[in-house]
Parts: sequence; structure tokens; C-alpha cells
Amino acid sequence: MPDKIKITLWKVYNDFIPTYANLNKRNIPTLVVCYLHEIDALEAMRTTTCPLMYVIWRLPESGFIKLNFDSSFQAQEKKSISGVIARNEMGLIIGACTYPHFNIANAFVAEVRACEQAVRFAQELGFRRVQIEGDSLMIIKRLHSCTVDRSVLGPIVVDIKCSLVLFDRVTFHHEKREANAAAHVLAREGRRFSEERFWVEEASELVE
Repeated sequence: MPDKIKITLWKVYNDFIPTYANLNKRNIPTLVVCYLHEIDALEAMRTTTCPLMYVIWRLPESGFIKLNFDSSFQAQEKKSISGVIARNEMGLIIGACTYPHFNIANAFVAEVRACEQAVRFAQELGFRRVQIEGDSLMIIKRLHSCTVDRSVLGPIVVDIKCSLVLFDRVTFHHEKREANAAAHVLAREGRRFSEERFWVEEASELVE
């Protein structure tokens, strides 16, 4: 136990016992508040000394290519940038792209367009067994759903599902933002370009 925590515990003990010995109704609230402040201080010290947990990107299954997608939405311009990065089972980059979209209503449309771009990019590179991964849980759920989607996202979701017949196997997965960092950075970097950009067996320097 760190010395600072030992000192704080000793202080709580010394303050609590004498006060408790002469306890009356008027000093109960003060005692409770002081004691809670000490507990909060100890908790803050405990959390800062614990090791941080990191979420890491995971390799795809053997024989699969994993494509991570993300979007960067610019509300004022009603524009979004899709970022897609493809990696093989050894974690090596097979390709990457950024793609601009216009007349985008909101961030949800931006995300589903990014997923659509990931599927198209996989087709263009000739991949047959792919894992599509993004950090938008709502989009992944809609792609797994068998019910009719009557929202503005519906037609795009239908187009994505129809295009899957061109693959041997496709799976969609939700991942936390930390593990989707490469696609996130790529989508934001795509703002610098006025048109689509493609990389083969590499990505931009910032992403790598």
C-alpha cells in the first residue's frame, strides 16, 4: 500500500475515534461528510494507481480479410468522409481508402455510408471472405436484423445486404472506438483531400 494511502487511513482512524467518543446529534452530519470526503480521496488515489486497460485491434479469422470502417461527419457542409482500412490475418495492411459523401443528413447516415464503402472496397480488391468491423453498434444491429428498416437508413442497408451475394462469406462485427482507431484517424485525415484516395499494401503515414 502506498505511503500516502497509509497516512490517509491513519488520519481517518484518528479523527473518527475521538469524534465518535463524544458523539451528539449536531456533529453527526459533519462527521459523515468528512468521512465521505476521505473515502472519495482514497478511491481517487486507488483508481490512479491501477493499470489502465487498453482495447486492442484483433486479427481476423484465418483466411479472412478484416475491413475496419469509420466516418467523419461535417454537419455544416452536410458532408462525410468514409475511412476504410483492410488487413489480413497477420495484421498487414492490404489496402486503405478515404471517400467523400455529399448531402449527408446526419452522423448515422455517415456511418452507414462508411460501411457501404467498406463492402464496395472489398469487392473492388477481389476479397471473397471478409469481416466488416465498425464502432457504430446501431449500424451493425441493423445489418444483422431481418425486419424491414423504414428509416432513412433503410435503402442503404438493403443495398449493402444485396451486395453480399458477391462474397463467399461476410460477417459484421461491432468494436469499441479504441480498437477502431486506424479507421477513425483515416476518416478524419480524409478531410484534407477533395476526392477519394486509395492506398495499396499501405496507408497514410499518420495511420500507419
